Amino acid sequence: MPKIFIIFVFSAIFLSFSTGQNIGGSYCSFASRLKLRICQVPLATFITNLEKETASELNGTQSALPILKKDKFIEVCKLFGEFENCSKPYMEDCSSDMSVVVYKSMYGYICNEGYDIYLRNGECFYETEKSPIVKKCKETFLEKTHKLKSDPSLFKQEKIDQTCSNMNEFLSCAHTSMEEQCGLEAWKLVHKMVKDLFEGLMHNCRINELNQED
Repeated sequence: MPKIFIIFVFSAIFLSFSTGQNIGGSYCSFASRLKLRICQVPLATFITNLEKETASELNGTQSALPILKKDKFIEVCKLFGEFENCSKPYMEDCSSDMSVVVYKSMYGYICNEGYDIYLRNGECFYETEKSPIVKKCKETFLEKTHKLKSDPSLFKQEKIDQTCSNMNEFLSCAHTSMEEQCGLEAWKLVHKMVKDLFEGLMHNCRINELNQED
């Protein structure tokens, strides 16, 4: 799993104690999983390299949201489309494979229905990650999440539930600053990205609706 998802910290926690490659669903054979891994190589390689650039631009800090600059977003969506086409023959049995769920949850909406909305707004959200208010929200989120990962007293489901709660707190904390800088359409986009990713991977997670954050 490429590091871009580890930067989006909850994935590191979730994957670290996941017991299998499938999140429910049908049995995905080893041969099919191997084919899927081959399909994801171009996308995985690109976003792993992108993670290094992002860390440098954010002065070594981690990103709390899956936001990309315009040119990188266009390339990621191109590679995601290639991944979808390549993996299509294996979807009957492997739609619940971890890699498929992660990629589709993260890019399925923004690279299709949300594509034009992202192009209009993505750059602004990338810049807001550098603002003092959002930085503080992010630091709190990352600190809580790292502590959660290393806490041996909590069971798997407790960690999942708390990770979900931590992201809801982050969204509530960053909401006003992000919406003021980028507008409601942009905020709705990022909210849906987070909701799709968290609820796609954590079936018991419920990201607060837009009117429940404050």
